[in-house]
Amino acid sequence: VRGRESPAGSLRVSARLLRLSAEQPLALFPEPSVAYLHAKLEEVTDLLVDARCPCHPFKVRVSLLGSQGTSKASWAKATPAASEALQGMCSRLAAQDFQTSQIAGIMGITREQVASLLLQPSIARDGTLKQAVLEQKEKRASENPQFGEVLQMLISAKSFDEVISSSVELELIDSKSKVIGALKVKVEDIIAAERSPSSSLPDRFDLGLPGAAQLKASFKLRWLTEAEDKPPSIDGKTSGLHRRASMPAGSWC
Repeated sequence: VRGRESPAGSLRVSARLLRLSAEQPLALFPEPSVAYLHAKLEEVTDLLVDARCPCHPFKVRVSLLGSQGTSKASWAKATPAASEALQGMCSRLAAQDFQTSQIAGIMGITREQVASLLLQPSIARDGTLKQAVLEQKEKRASENPQFGEVLQMLISAKSFDEVISSSVELELIDSKSKVIGALKVKVEDIIAAERSPSSSLPDRFDLGLPGAAQLKASFKLRWLTEAEDKPPSIDGKTSGLHRRASMPAGSWC
């Protein structure tokens, strides 16, 4: 400040270079975060929803010991590619103003399959076909929501045992922020699956809903340990996790 003779104060910053390790450290660092969780969310299959009350897009919330992350909104799976001959036949019939049910009868396929084929070249012309295409997309978005996302979280705990004895909680949330399904995965099972092939963790987890709705996901847990590398240079090329020691507890960069 202009006019002041003495300095306003000083700021001292220290840094520590950390790395992620599958091996548990011998001692707990005096840091707010001790572990790192990697949760890969892929899709939900066989989800039964009320067609009269659409509740997509969905989100998945992941929690572990106070740390929490939420996925982006789900999306509908793309239609599989069809042969050019089949697509061409559907296109020609649609261009001649045949309705969905008529095309299905001529080609010997279902109305939904006709809508799927017509969705790819986007040639639905009349109201019936457009409605069929829309219904097919809504069906995929509701019954088989896609995520294709990885959530990464730093985990705070007072001890290693607190982390190991806990569980990762996953909740399926609808468009109205209502939890419609949930499940838990033990951290000790995640660690065991990485250490031993005989202790493999399933990649599909029951959401506890009517029917056979499952969440396809995978997990990794790593411990924060002191890196052997030298502190990072100013250009930032050295890799690792760095903590500003002067920041409040829980603040990481």
